[in-house]
Amino acid sequence: MFGATEIGFIAASIVNWYYRSGLGTVQAWTLGASVVAGAIRVALLRRRLKD
Repeated sequence: MFGATEIGFIAASIVNWYYRSGLGTVQAWTLGASVVAGAIRVALLRRRLKD
């Protein structure tokens, strides 16, 4: 979904955020983003299977 450049920017921003707000916040955000992305993918796949 993302190219190498975008992944690099995302990783850099997460590292900067970690040093400003702490590991717990970053892990909670990562878990939440993963759950949301997974839910979107499941919904899209279910929709595609129904068609």
